[in-house]
Amino acid sequence: MGSKILTFSSIALFVISLVLLTVGFSCMIIPSIIVVMTYWYKTTSFQNSDIQFYIKYNKEKVVNNEEDYSSTQDWYDQDNRKNEKKTYNIALAFDVLAWIVTILVIGLLLVSLKVSNKLVKFLTIGLSILSLIFIIISFGSFTRLPNALLQDVKDQGFSGCADKDYCSKFLNGKHNGPSVGWSVVVASMLFTFGGIILSTFTLLKY
Repeated sequence: MGSKILTFSSIALFVISLVLLTVGFSCMIIPSIIVVMTYWYKTTSFQNSDIQFYIKYNKEKVVNNEEDYSSTQDWYDQDNRKNEKKTYNIALAFDVLAWIVTILVIGLLLVSLKVSNKLVKFLTIGLSILSLIFIIISFGSFTRLPNALLQDVKDQGFSGCADKDYCSKFLNGKHNGPSVGWSVVVASMLFTFGGIILSTFTLLKY
């Protein structure tokens, strides 16, 4: 009986786990809500460095810094960007799945403060690992965006990356790289990752 009594250290670990998971969960809500308003990736025109493209899953904003001009257009239905679209869809889908599973993990952690049994521990740890897998898939799939762009050049004749040097890396100096929306997603991943690791350690220990 005494082995199931929560000590100060175990309660502290649970609280920290809940805080990290809640912050990560909140950060996941943010990109889910603002995904229609913010952009995940930025590329620079290889023909004119003053022209930049800010891209999200269905739209892109073209900014001409030299002429102080910008315009927004739909690209989701463009047939020559199928691989790029698939990459955005996969990253967004697994981010949402991780968000849903994290809700369940937070709920089970709260339950485990009052109910200490193997089933609750098993479900919490199992779902934590599942959430972590979803996060890794989301992150990994989006970092392969340059490969998708180059594949669209090869398969669909997409001209946005006609210069392969501009699409050779996920982070490529001033040429291309992640934008605000993806930064929020990365922040949510880090917080959620920390919460999952700590909560799993706590449950295994106590």
